[in-house]
Amino acid sequence: MSETVLRQTETGFGVSGDMRFSTVTGLLNESLTMFEGQQILEINLGAVARVDSAGLALLIEWMNRGMKNNTEVRFVSMPDQMKEIARMSGLETMLSPV
Repeated sequence: MSETVLRQTETGFGVSGDMRFSTVTGLLNESLTMFEGQQILEINLGAVARVDSAGLALLIEWMNRGMKNNTEVRFVSMPDQMKEIARMSGLETMLSPV
């Protein structure tokens, strides 16, 4: 398992490492303040190593947080594994990766 890191960027934040059951709660807690005062928030997923359905659930939670804060959430560089889970779950259009 690789270390999971959330880092702030100029346009939002990026995730590196795993987005799995064991890491998503920590990622959610670390990300909460990043939505405040943002009109558009890009979440770069290009450095995500492994993902499971909990990682996909976190993306949906981030979208919900964005809606509550009137923030447009954009997912950038979504890994193929995550795209496949979204496709199999019927959520690929909702997540619309950039």
